[in-house]
Amino acid sequence: MHWRGAGVGLIASVALLAAPSAASAAVPCGTGGVLAGSGAPGTTMSCTYATAGEDTFTVPTGIPSFDVVAIGASGGDGTASGSGGTGGAGALGALVSATLAATPGQLLYAEVGADGSPSTAVCAGPARPGGAGGANGGGSGGEGRCPLYGGAGGGGASDLRTTPRAAGGLTAAPGDPRLLVAGGGGGGGSAGLAPNGGDGGAAGGAAISGAGNGGEAGECTGVESGFAGGEGTVGGGGGAGGGPLCSPPSTSFGVSGLPGVGGAGGNGNSASSAGGGGGGGGYNGGGGGGALVPNGAGGGGGGSSFGPGGTDFATASPADVASIVVSWAIPKLTLVLATKASPGVVLGGAIHDTATLSGGSAPTGSISFVAYGPDDTKCGRTPAFTATTAVAGNGSYDSPATKPPPAPVAKPASPCSSRQCRRRRTPSRRRRSRRRR
Repeated sequence: MHWRGAGVGLIASVALLAAPSAASAAVPCGTGGVLAGSGAPGTTMSCTYATAGEDTFTVPTGIPSFDVVAIGASGGDGTASGSGGTGGAGALGALVSATLAATPGQLLYAEVGADGSPSTAVCAGPARPGGAGGANGGGSGGEGRCPLYGGAGGGGASDLRTTPRAAGGLTAAPGDPRLLVAGGGGGGGSAGLAPNGGDGGAAGGAAISGAGNGGEAGECTGVESGFAGGEGTVGGGGGAGGGPLCSPPSTSFGVSGLPGVGGAGGNGNSASSAGGGGGGGGYNGGGGGGALVPNGAGGGGGGSSFGPGGTDFATASPADVASIVVSWAIPKLTLVLATKASPGVVLGGAIHDTATLSGGSAPTGSISFVAYGPDDTKCGRTPAFTATTAVAGNGSYDSPATKPPPAPVAKPASPCSSRQCRRRRTPSRRRRSRRRR
């Protein structure tokens, strides 16, 4: 008689974790990112960064790629003159979205831009400082001369990069650590004594490096002109201080943008002159707007955006705020349990089974081993043997060895007594004696 180990069933609960749970927000989302999602297979999780400054993102294991949506910050508004002139409006940042290849465990840095600030300083001498540029590359507004105001600062870019901000290395060329950039909007130029300041240029995009728009020039004789922000160069000039028909007695041009940094607005360099708006931060920063005496100053150019092939570039809406959202899909898992029973043994020998678990992500729970007798081919009777082994990850698990119980001993048939045997033979003798007569 032989016994054989029967099939093995995974009949206890197994917890599958394909990504960190919501309780481990600090692991993928750094210190300030907000983690969302249950982590269940087939669902999506995300980290949202909405606070200006630097944070980190750790790429989860078990995913081939992740999606990023970045929104650059807006430029500040130029300040009115108080004598009829209106300050130029700050421009919107870019909205950039792309899918990036995942390197599990890689530490990335999320840099969120801040909006540029208007010039609000009181006169404390002949000059009035321009507004500060937003975090992550916004150019500062040029200073104004009292009683007029300085220009507004440009908005900072929002980007995801491979090194911390302090490491530098921004070149807008191969080797630049930035993987995805949403440029910031240009700051508005402040108003002259009567003419209006120029609006900042919106960050935007087309192709691989999205060029920011040039800021408008400040008004002179009703004609406005500006220059586009640079695409793939070191940055472009913002709006000049005057249009083609102006014959300014004094013009101060804004500073050209650089990789990652918007240019500063031009300074009003004589009495009663307004400052130009700062350029927006970006892959390449937008140029600063120029100052023109005694007319309105120009707005800063928008910063350019950047992303890999297939990136979508657009200008953000007024309701959007500077932020970075990283999201990834939790793969649907296929848990596989393969078993290999020991060969058949002669009665009295030991049998065992080996179960190999694969396809899970740190599975836990237990595996139950069940063996049935050789006469129970459908495994429907009471098992002859059961055992349970705890699961701690993918791998092979052995059941304890067991010896099948001995088979029952058959009882021999009882022989008939001599009287019973004679009774069984008597009829045939009587039939033979009757035939003789």
